Amino acid sequence: MLRSFLEKEFMNFMKDMSSLGDTLILIFLIFLITGLSSKFYFIIIMLILIDIVGNLIKVIYFKERPLKEDHKNILEKMNAGSFPSLHSARGIFVALTLWNFNNLLLSIILSVLALLIGISRIILKKHRMIDVSFGYILGLIFYFIWRYIFGNL
Repeated sequence: MLRSFLEKEFMNFMKDMSSLGDTLILIFLIFLITGLSSKFYFIIIMLILIDIVGNLIKVIYFKERPLKEDHKNILEKMNAGSFPSLHSARGIFVALTLWNFNNLLLSIILSVLALLIGISRIILKKHRMIDVSFGYILGLIFYFIWRYIFGNL
C-alpha cells in the first residue's frame, strides 16, 4: 500500500516536472524574471522557432513515442512524434539563456529543472534517451544562435 502510494506520488511529481517544459509555463517564468523587456520578447521568438524547427523535424523524420499515440492528421502527427523532445529543448534553452542574468542560484535551479524535464519525459514514456538528448542539442543550438544574434542584451 505504501509502495503504490509512493509510486503514484513519484509519477505525479514526474508529470509536474514534465509540465515545466511547456511553452506557456516557460513564458510565464521568463516574464517573472525579465518583465516585458526586450530580452523577454527575444526569448519568446526563440522558443517559437524551437517549436517550428522541432515540429518540422517530427514531420520529416517521424518516430513513434514509447507509448504509441494515434494520429489522423499532420497536427496530431507532430504531437505523436517522439523525436526530438521539445520539452527538453525548451527547458535547456531557457535555463542556458537565463544564466546570462547573473543570478547563480536561479541559474542552478533552472539547470537542474531542465535536466529533470528530460528525465521525466523518459520516465513518463513520452520519449527515449536519444529523443531527449537531441532535444537538449536543439535547445543548445538555439541558445548559441540567440547569443550570436542578440549577445548579452
